[in-house]
Amino acid sequence: MAVSFVKSSDYFKLCEQVVSEALESLELPCPDPSDKHEIGVVFADLKNPTVQIGDICGAKQMYTASVVKLFHLVYAVHLLQNQKIEISIELERAIRDMIVDSSNDATALVVDTITGTTGGPMLPDKEFRTWIEKRIAITQFFNERGFPDLLVHQKTWNEAPYGRESQARGLDGEFRNRISALDAAKLMVLIARDEVIEPGLRGGQDWSTWMKSFLKRDIGPNSGEQSKDFIGGILKPADILYSKAGWTDEVRHDVAWIKTENQEFVLSILTKGYSNDFSLIPTIAKGLLDRASK
Repeated sequence: MAVSFVKSSDYFKLCEQVVSEALESLELPCPDPSDKHEIGVVFADLKNPTVQIGDICGAKQMYTASVVKLFHLVYAVHLLQNQKIEISIELERAIRDMIVDSSNDATALVVDTITGTTGGPMLPDKEFRTWIEKRIAITQFFNERGFPDLLVHQKTWNEAPYGRESQARGLDGEFRNRISALDAAKLMVLIARDEVIEPGLRGGQDWSTWMKSFLKRDIGPNSGEQSKDFIGGILKPADILYSKAGWTDEVRHDVAWIKTENQEFVLSILTKGYSNDFSLIPTIAKGLLDRASK
């Protein structure tokens, strides 16, 4: 994972200004010390070998929602490529549905497969330690590759975890999945640069191309909700979008790799406390892209 990143003061100012203007125009509350409202934004310009980035609260850790599935995808492909697990029709279907449709049921199968664990009743301490050592392998994979603060080994849920899955999250949810906008942006940049996994073929197809095929989104009014309700909603038909969104009643996020006619960017926008406002993420994205393209 050899991509070089350098912070840009111009892009920092851009992020700060655009977020401030978006909140004001939408009449939304600003982030506050109580953490009731939080925003983390990263803008990455991919036009040069060294990636220039700007951010506002980019290192702030938040609950991942379904953006964690991007990390599950990368770890699954790492294992597949290194023949630690085998592809099957059912696993490929689950990986596709996890990313394309953001299915939580599909994610459960993927996480079980890539960690060798399953859900079930709560476990005694000794057995639980063995179980969690296997499950935490996803987080450790990223910790060892320059993502030191995240936690990405939990499943996602339509309602809530039970049994050993609840046990793994902790009594107060202290071990819930968490990432920062910088974590999500960095991973998407590595995907864009084909550096997130080693080069390799699967049935004559590049693993990276196979992985990216699930992330590619349609653009336009008939596109899926992960496009039209998020960053894809402000893009032109000729633009190209790869993305993964996530939302709950607490958070609303999107991380996107965007190719326009003359530009290439990664945007990572994580928000907490703004889940009922569908306009915030598209408004921030539009402000960043419009000004950066001038």
